[in-house]
Amino acid sequence: MKKIIAVTTTALLATAIAVTGAWGAAADETPEPATTQVKELATAEIETVEPVTALKQKAETTQTKRAPRPPATKQPVTPVTPVTIKVFWELPEGMTGSSPFADIWPQTYLGTSAADLQCGYTAQWDIYLYTTAADIAAVDALWADGILSAGPEDQGLHPTADGSSWGFVYGGDCPPPVVVPEEPDTTVTHTEWVEGLPDCELETVTSTRTTTTTTYALVDNVWVPTSTDVVESTERATTDAECPTAVVPPVVPPVVTPPVVDPPTSVTPTDSLAYTGATADGGLIAGTVLFGLGVLAMIGAAYRRAHSK
Repeated sequence: MKKIIAVTTTALLATAIAVTGAWGAAADETPEPATTQVKELATAEIETVEPVTALKQKAETTQTKRAPRPPATKQPVTPVTPVTIKVFWELPEGMTGSSPFADIWPQTYLGTSAADLQCGYTAQWDIYLYTTAADIAAVDALWADGILSAGPEDQGLHPTADGSSWGFVYGGDCPPPVVVPEEPDTTVTHTEWVEGLPDCELETVTSTRTTTTTTYALVDNVWVPTSTDVVESTERATTDAECPTAVVPPVVPPVVTPPVVDPPTSVTPTDSLAYTGATADGGLIAGTVLFGLGVLAMIGAAYRRAHSK
């Protein structure tokens, strides 16, 4: 390594001397021979140049080692995915995607789902940007009046301009119309009158019958009947045969039979005086005396009538 450095230094010095000699010749000076100068410089250089290894070691000992710098960390960048919304617009009746451009306007707002499509109609679908607040406000204003007209009304709202953000879709054929059968008439029926037993206390006979009214309601295209029963009643008076009148027997006054009075027996004064108080049946003497006097009075009256004629 020392020789290589010496040779390199020698070459550089030789070049410098050659250039200096050229300048000296131009100035009419006589320079020293270049060979002699090169040899002297080369010898001095070889003796004073330190080995490269020693210089490297010296540099390592004099420099303060620094801690390695950590690698720079990059913050992850989250890509913004555009949000879009699909809107369906119904074409005028009878128009399709192949109809002339001027005939498919204006279009009526249907909604944001394929379920909003109407059978028998063709709809245009549009995909609009719905990411930023400005996008949302523009799209909301677009369907606010429910009508989409031809022209620049929705231009600039699609994520692409190559025709992939809009198209046409058919809502499908409508099912055949449902034929509703004719509604039956409401019917009212009656049962026969049924007569009850006579009520002789109220003197009435009650008869009843049931009136049934049937109406119809449409369920799954079938008229289903519903019946309502009402019990009616009527009354009439009983007849004599049903409740005969009770016969009240006439009131017969009781027959009063006068008491039979036995003829009086002769009473002597001695017998009258013989009574001393109570009779055998517990009566009083005064009653017996009065009875006797009455009999005597009757006899006397009868005697007088007989002799007065």
